[in-house]
Amino acid sequence: MEERSIEKGEIEFVLKEPQEEIQVKFGRFAAFRYFNKKGVIVIYQKHNNRIIKVVTAVWADRRRLKRYGFSRI
Repeated sequence: MEERSIEKGEIEFVLKEPQEEIQVKFGRFAAFRYFNKKGVIVIYQKHNNRIIKVVTAVWADRRRLKRYGFSRI
């Protein structure tokens, strides 16, 4: 988070109110949300519908969001 200048509150907001949530590789999930025309993608694992681990978070433009598989851009 520190390396990418993403604040904890932004990650929490993405996880609580994502614009879209999809399943990605290795049984993980990805959620995204826009902040000032920039998208934040949060990759995480969940078990029994509870988030158990945030794997990573990155800023993403529209092209990257599409590459991940998001459709509600």
